Amino acid sequence: MVVLLIATPSSNLVFAESAVSQADDRESSIVVELNDDYFNPKNIVIPNGTKSTLVLKNKGSKPHTFTVKMLNIDVEVQPGKETTISVEPKQANTYDLICKYHFNVGMVGKVIVK
Repeated sequence: MVVLLIATPSSNLVFAESAVSQADDRESSIVVELNDDYFNPKNIVIPNGTKSTLVLKNKGSKPHTFTVKMLNIDVEVQPGKETTISVEPKQANTYDLICKYHFNVGMVGKVIVK
């Protein structure tokens, strides 16, 4: 909300009010770095029932996957490339995130739907 205070020549004060609104169907965007054997951030929080865009950037020297089995997400990103995906979870929960190729060396995380 914006409030303007305007002084007139007769010293009367005039108040004007303006409300600014934004659409409720905004899409959130989250950048996730896939690097050699880790995700950054390791824990990704996305809203339940809202479309979210994830920009997956592989900054490592090996191919990596962004795999969340329970959300039916399985995307491979080649070194130096990026991929954008949209997700719209329907249930609040904490889901396991892995790289199928490197989970055994600790490339794991969580997708937290709130």
